[in-house]
Amino acid sequence: YLPQSPHVPPGVRIGDWFATSDARLDEELAALDLLPELLARRASELSGGELRRFCLLRVLFSDAPILLLDEPCSGLDLDRQALIQKLMCRAVDEGRLVVASGHAPAPDADQSIRLPISTSPASRAH
Repeated sequence: YLPQSPHVPPGVRIGDWFATSDARLDEELAALDLLPELLARRASELSGGELRRFCLLRVLFSDAPILLLDEPCSGLDLDRQALIQKLMCRAVDEGRLVVASGHAPAPDADQSIRLPISTSPASRAH
C-alpha cells in the first residue's frame, strides 16, 4: 500500500529498505529516475518527490499480488508521472492487480471509474 502522504520515520536510511544483493535494484532506481547514492541518505534528507518514488519502489519490490496506490503521481512532474504510469503497467503485465486513485484518468488503465463527489448536504443524507 502506498498512502498519499507516506510517513517514514526520519532516521530511517533508505537503503535499509532493500536487499543490497538484489540485482533489480539498480534497474528499478534508473526506472524511477533515482540516483543510487540516495540509498545512503536518511528519509528526512530526501525531497518530497524522491521520498514518494522510494516509497513506491518499496511497494513494487514487495511480493504483494495487489498494489493499492493512493495518488501515486501526486506532486510529481509530468516526466516522473509518466515513469510511474509505466511501472504500474509493468506490474499489471507481471500479473499483479494495481488499484490507483487519482484526480485524472490514467491513460493506460484497463478500467477507470469516476466517482462523483457532491458537496450538497442533500446528497450526503442518502
